Amino acid sequence: MFDIPALIRLSLCLLALCACGASPDINAPLPDAPAPSAPTEESQGLPAGSWALSAAGADATLDGIQHRWETEAHPEANGARVLRALPDNEVGYEVYFQKQSPRLDFSLRFDQPGLYYLWARGYPATGKAETSDLVYLGLNGAPLPLGHEVGLFSPAGGWLGEGPDSRRVLLEVLDPGSYDLNVWMAEDGFALDQLVVTRSSSYAPEGRLDSSPNMPGKPGEPETPEPGTPEPGTPEPTEPEIPEPTEPEEPAPPEPPTAPPARDFPKVAARPAFDFVDSVGVNIHLHYQDTVYNKRYADIIKPKLLELGVRHARDGIYTYDAAKRDTFYYRRWRELIDGGVRPTLMASLGYHGEATDYGRLTEVYDWLGGEVAAFEGVNEPDLSGRRDWAERTRAAQRALFEAVNAAPALREVPVLGPSVVWEAAELGDLSEYLDYGNAHPYPGGREPGWSAYGNSQQKTFARAKKVSGDKPLMATETGYHNALNTPDTHPPVDEATAAVYTPRLLLYHFNLGVKRSFLYELIDLRADAGLSKRDMHFGLLRNDGSEKPAYRALKNLLGLLDDDAGFATGELAYRLEGPEDLESALLQKQDGTFYLALWRETSRFDVKAREPRSVAAEAVRLELPAEAAVELHAFRPDGGVDSRSLSSSVISLELADTLTVLEIRP
Repeated sequence: MFDIPALIRLSLCLLALCACGASPDINAPLPDAPAPSAPTEESQGLPAGSWALSAAGADATLDGIQHRWETEAHPEANGARVLRALPDNEVGYEVYFQKQSPRLDFSLRFDQPGLYYLWARGYPATGKAETSDLVYLGLNGAPLPLGHEVGLFSPAGGWLGEGPDSRRVLLEVLDPGSYDLNVWMAEDGFALDQLVVTRSSSYAPEGRLDSSPNMPGKPGEPETPEPGTPEPGTPEPTEPEIPEPTEPEEPAPPEPPTAPPARDFPKVAARPAFDFVDSVGVNIHLHYQDTVYNKRYADIIKPKLLELGVRHARDGIYTYDAAKRDTFYYRRWRELIDGGVRPTLMASLGYHGEATDYGRLTEVYDWLGGEVAAFEGVNEPDLSGRRDWAERTRAAQRALFEAVNAAPALREVPVLGPSVVWEAAELGDLSEYLDYGNAHPYPGGREPGWSAYGNSQQKTFARAKKVSGDKPLMATETGYHNALNTPDTHPPVDEATAAVYTPRLLLYHFNLGVKRSFLYELIDLRADAGLSKRDMHFGLLRNDGSEKPAYRALKNLLGLLDDDAGFATGELAYRLEGPEDLESALLQKQDGTFYLALWRETSRFDVKAREPRSVAAEAVRLELPAEAAVELHAFRPDGGVDSRSLSSSVISLELADTLTVLEIRP
């Protein structure tokens, strides 16, 4: 799983109120007190079955990928302090925020099951109410299914108990027990002050925002008047007049029983299926003349690459003196472009051949019919062994960026930064000379949430951001090798495990917001029957061109999701229940069909023993508001897919370690 640093639990403060008859003030500073083990009592100023939780005074910085909660003074806040999500770069997360955003935890013990109502008090960044006016809530690490967004907070801040769609924020507790109430940053710059959890549907804190019209009442007011209590200003009663006797009226028929409220189904925004397919690339080496890339280009490389269904491939920029339009390299690239594959081309410092001539980039662009997807900085320069690698890389990246932006034909072509493996801090910030950062997050034999040598994906991407700052990222190399007998410290996996992990890896990166991930690589570079040479076995194809299971799995996934670009996606209402390691991605095609990808972020390979291990299946339940036509596509370790048709509003599955995609037509 994504390696979020250990969370520091916030101490909770009970709302202290004097035991006299004065009206309570929930906005008064909260004194330090032990964490509540049960709700506050009605005598303390809140309705029975309520908590008041304060973030003020917390000494914690809880890191996400690039943000953290920091204590900050605020004159209107409880205790004059808040926790603000920093740095404030006007960045927000809508997808996969559980893995990206900083998180706070509050411990609560619910003695009674039922529905609870949540309120949050917070403040947008000054002058940025439209970019820092939202926060997310969850329970035990999962977003609240009955509405988890709290916002939009006004520029002045205050209390709010509903989301942008005016839907209340609700917490459904099915079983008594201890739980963690979670708070995630949705948009940086937002400052959290207090939370209230209550069973009262009519309770609203003093100073609540006017954008909560569905919340009548004030703190401490009963939801309905006590029986027999006169309204204020009612005159004293007098002796009633005795009415004349009348015939008894027929008793009114009993009121029909009230139907229970319909179950609320959260609406989840889909992303275009095209965007996922467009996020997948593969590394190739068309210029390696003494390998299978040259010797078997016509009968293996070209047909298998086009059959795979990827839209992007990564290779080098070749600008040596003899390079021209009809050089075999660029001629072959035009054939691939005609088949729908666009090149991302990386520059060279000349450590292994001639250095890139940035003055010829416009020629290269023209030779490829203007279909270059991106130009990339130098590849892994810190592994060159040169003492001056950092200085030369900085100069080369600046030259690349300036050359691209100086040529009118190239200005729309993105520029990727260099891919630094370990020494990003030594290279320093080059964000002004790139459009995308660059990382090589190899999982190293582990499930996709990990990278080689025991480093998490978080560390790999954080290292890349030392060079690219807040620019979006691409992973220009990632994947698995099958050299089970290698002495190398980069662990292998067997072919079946690579087939299970590879689709999950690409979906994992997609959920993280990685713009594009290039698998390394299309084919095993050279034959190695002993499976001992690591770099000879990263291919999706074996050296003889036969398909590995990972090739079939990726081809099937891309074929299932293939679609055109350019449409606005919709939302799908559903409830999803499953184990803690359950992950999902919701996609949609232009014809309106939704594709819900489900997988568990679990390990199926023992890295030390170098052998697969069994993974017990866990129950997963998908509930839709109404019956729908569903096609279930279950991926197998051999790369194949088992499909079957269903028609139901409730789908029950048993998921082990492989990917399942539900094709849903509501």
